[in-house]
Amino acid sequence: QKLPNPKPTDMIKAASLASRAIPSVKNQEKLSDAERIKLVNDLGKTSVMILQQAVLAGLSDLEFLKKNPDLESIRELPGFKELLKAMELKKKN
Repeated sequence: QKLPNPKPTDMIKAASLASRAIPSVKNQEKLSDAERIKLVNDLGKTSVMILQQAVLAGLSDLEFLKKNPDLESIRELPGFKELLKAMELKKKN
């Protein structure tokens, strides 16, 4: 059975969960440095990828993405910055 397409709001929730997990992973002492770095990178990439899909599904609230505290952990990632830049360009056109 095919699952319905998720709504942008559901995608934002999923991206937020991944982003909010990053600080906890950074402080996880049971992981090696290499494991911690890999998991942090994977969570960041996953969060950005989900947000990209949300934009394709209709998310257009640029200010929400810029100010949402749940996304704080991914704000400096190149993929997140590129997403915001693409949204800004689209908004201008």
